[in-house]
Amino acid sequence: MKKNIHILIILIFISVGLKGQEFIDQIIMDSGDTILCKITLVNTQNIFYTYKSKRSEKYDHVLIKSVNNYIWASKNKKNNHVPEKYLHPYDSINKWNFGIKLTQQFNYPYLHTSPSLSIYRKNHNFHVGPEYTKLLKKYLSDPEDNFQQEYWGINLGYRYIFNAPWKKTNLFLQMDFSIYQLKYTEASLANPQGTKKKYIIVENVVGIGLNYQILDRFEIFGGIGFGSTNGFFLMFDQFIPHSFLGIEYKIKK
Repeated sequence: MKKNIHILIILIFISVGLKGQEFIDQIIMDSGDTILCKITLVNTQNIFYTYKSKRSEKYDHVLIKSVNNYIWASKNKKNNHVPEKYLHPYDSINKWNFGIKLTQQFNYPYLHTSPSLSIYRKNHNFHVGPEYTKLLKKYLSDPEDNFQQEYWGINLGYRYIFNAPWKKTNLFLQMDFSIYQLKYTEASLANPQGTKKKYIIVENVVGIGLNYQILDRFEIFGGIGFGSTNGFFLMFDQFIPHSFLGIEYKIKK
């Protein structure tokens, strides 16, 4: 009899404890489901929470990338302040990730098309690959000089991607280099056939842009900037207005 009374008292205390526990937080999933719970911790990868089952309080977590939004009301109540606006991390996992990027640059008077290998680590992105260049008008020189219109070269660059309050859109800054050999025939009165010339062009540009995740592994991006054709970064041998568009497939995410 005494044993039964002790069990009854324990059950009453558990019931009172659960009633006193406030499950006032909400986690809204991408699927549309809502989890009523008490959030205990949020980091760059997961949301940890407790919830009430039929007989007890249980602990669980969800991946932050599968969450559309969450309301941490118990934190506001406990700390008596409004939390700072949450910034979605561009990449919360500290590992190397890879992608394939196709970029179209319009650096007047040059048109560049470049497929490249893209390498990520957190907010840092490096890319390198071959590049096709088309000269849309004659280079700044003697109008009688005859320039080759198409070239192949190398494209490489660096991009820093900012964390953002939007889940699928991020702002970024980038530096980009296009390296190729310019070829032309120099007009000469002494030589009617002309003299063949060539020299290395190093286009260097800075830009600001936005990327948008259209599917789980696909992103589109675009932006504007400026640059020059001097071999040293942003030394203005010839000023270039810069714009670009592209798409990327993440091999590993």
